[in-house]
Amino acid sequence: MRRFTTPTLPMTAPVDLTGAEIHVIIKQGARKIQKTGADVTAVYDSESRKTELSVSLSQEETGAFLAEKKAYVQVNWIFQNGIRDATNIKQIDVSENLIAEVITYGD
Repeated sequence: MRRFTTPTLPMTAPVDLTGAEIHVIIKQGARKIQKTGADVTAVYDSESRKTELSVSLSQEETGAFLAEKKAYVQVNWIFQNGIRDATNIKQIDVSENLIAEVITYGD
């Protein structure tokens, strides 16, 4: 992920998350972003028996991370019956941006 951009991060969970409450956490040191609800897109693929997830980040969110240091991402979920699980933690590279500030359209 490049700082101060608006990436959509793809992820996969090895289970049908239909009806589950999903939490995606991206963490780097003390910096943490948690996405849930409408911020997480989840589509179950019955053929692969996996849920494809995506989370979009804002310029401000990606700009909060330090460049050239790893960030970590994990998906947690909980079903209505109280059963909770999580994916393995994955690493994400955080790259620098030569324009290290938020840009609005037309600037």
